[in-house]
Parts: sequence; structure tokens; C-alpha cells
Amino acid sequence: LDGPTRLLERLMLGLRTSEGLDLQAESERLGVTGWTTARRRAAARLEQEGKLLCTGDRIAIAPDAWILADGIISSLA
Repeated sequence: LDGPTRLLERLMLGLRTSEGLDLQAESERLGVTGWTTARRRAAARLEQEGKLLCTGDRIAIAPDAWILADGIISSLA
């Protein structure tokens, strides 16, 4: 798999854990851009809606939004 595809895979798996994912660290490990303009916009919107927790470059699905995980992850893909 190429780098961008591997990052998407890690995003899909990492956001299904309570600790979430450090997107910047993962993207640096894979040598790809993690925080695209579109992904930053989507993360900001999801955070404002209370669906995503953002702490630095670490993102996690908010506990009350777990039922929406597939849609949240899709918005960030």
C-alpha cells in the first residue's frame, strides 16, 4: 500500500480507540501530509459540533459521538 492509503487505514483504526490518533506523528512516519487543508477544516467543524476531541495533533472521537464514528471518520478521510 502507498503512504496515503496507509495513513487512511491508520486513521480509520486509530479513531476507533479511546486514545485516538496523533495524525501528525503517523503522517511523518509514513512520509505523507496528514493535515491537509480539507482535513483541518473537517476536524475544526467536527470539534465545534462536539463530535471530535482535538488536543494538539491528537484527535479522538468524543465519547458521546461513538455511534457516529463511521461518518466522522469519513469526513476526515
